[in-house]
Amino acid sequence: MNEIKVANSIFESIKHIDEFGHECWYARELQSVLEYRKWENFHTVIKQAMVACENSNNNVNYWFPEVRKSIISGKGRKSQIIDYKLSRYACYKGLYNGETANDIAKRKGLKYREDILDNMGSEELADNLFRIVQAEAKLDCERVNTETKACNIHYDIGRGVRSTIKKFGGTMLENLPTPEKSLKELEKQNIISN
Repeated sequence: MNEIKVANSIFESIKHIDEFGHECWYARELQSVLEYRKWENFHTVIKQAMVACENSNNNVNYWFPEVRKSIISGKGRKSQIIDYKLSRYACYKGLYNGETANDIAKRKGLKYREDILDNMGSEELADNLFRIVQAEAKLDCERVNTETKACNIHYDIGRGVRSTIKKFGGTMLENLPTPEKSLKELEKQNIISN
């Protein structure tokens, strides 16, 4: 489970700020953080997320903007590879069948103010990252400026992701195991480096 905690810990370290001043993450960097060894496997996850996005009548190109990156191969030849620019926002309720952040923390047996993301396995973390990306994109797209509307969007996106997990036969997030040690505990034991 250490690798999951490492992924969560360096999530912030791979953040970029785009030309509009928005936070973003590149899928190929996130692939490494989530420990997908092959781009093809991670790209499959992204494509499934795109299908879910499309099924909820949302603009896939807006929420999953494709970008091209130049790379130099081992033989010194330049080529272009596909990547995706992703954004973030946090909300749990729709994804966890009505549970609030406090409910989740209680169920996981977390201490007061202990970070939920520090106590997730890779599957749960990946599901949340997808939810985060979708909610942020919708908020940006609709230029949401009221708390009530923002909360409703978060809830709807979470519910949509949950529905997709169920449709594909995945495990509901509240049934996923909590890692034995949090990221902070692993850092204290010097199991992972900062």
